Amino acid sequence: MNDFRTLRVWNLETGETVRILEGHRDGVAAVALAAQTPLAVSASYDGTLRLWDLNTAQALRTLTGHTAPVCAVAVTMDGKYAVSGSRDETLKVWDLDTGRELRTMRGHAGYVNGVP
Repeated sequence: MNDFRTLRVWNLETGETVRILEGHRDGVAAVALAAQTPLAVSASYDGTLRLWDLNTAQALRTLTGHTAPVCAVAVTMDGKYAVSGSRDETLKVWDLDTGRELRTMRGHAGYVNGVP
């Protein structure tokens, strides 16, 4: 197993690994938690994002549409949307309930490495 391709859920009190999330084909670059839910979204160099259920360690859906590694991700406060940044010089807005890409924002002259 390549640890760069996995995410870990930790017990913050004991420091123990609770779950290992596997499924990306290349390294994980970023992860964002959805507030008030057991969900997380990971961004990967394989060009995808994955929505995870942290209680079951299951990937609920894979978000595809970027044409290069995905370097950054953020989840809105209400947990309904994710915004991803990629080496394809775009930002994308995703509906997490459906996995649908809602919007692509272009105009960067380089990699998008962060999404606040």
